[in-house]
Amino acid sequence: MVLITAITSVCKMVSGYTGYRKDKVKEDDNLVRKKLMAEIDKSVKNTRNILDILYDKKDTDSINSLKKVKDELDIFSNDITMSVVGHQYSFFSTNKSRSPGEGDLKTLVEFDLNILENIVNVTEATGVIEGMIMNGDEIDAVKELRSLRQYITGSRNSYKDREDFLRGWK
Repeated sequence: MVLITAITSVCKMVSGYTGYRKDKVKEDDNLVRKKLMAEIDKSVKNTRNILDILYDKKDTDSINSLKKVKDELDIFSNDITMSVVGHQYSFFSTNKSRSPGEGDLKTLVEFDLNILENIVNVTEATGVIEGMIMNGDEIDAVKELRSLRQYITGSRNSYKDREDFLRGWK
């Protein structure tokens, strides 16, 4: 039941996701990566808009914090782009000694769900911060941006854990 709930949650975020149905494992992995990249791209666009506003305000502390956020997003994007894909992991291979069990699928789907939820939250947070700064609302931008960067780092770490899980599955 937990597996079905997690798959349903991912399906709401990723159109076409099947929860690694036997004939769709490679496609599901690709769909998750594409969604992560799309969300990162949205966040990067938001950070560019924020940067323009902060440059106008000459807020160097916030600019430096924002650059670190953008760097973290760029590194995450590179992590996804450069990671091993598809059948190079034995989990997705058609030539494997055993098929993934429900526990394996549950673990992978939970990784997907956790990372996707986190990066969607990052996108929403960058949008909120952009709106607040643009409207001139009182905000401790440095504190908010540091918190956001930490959240992105957590997402990157979860993605690395997902890769380690796939790499170690035999």
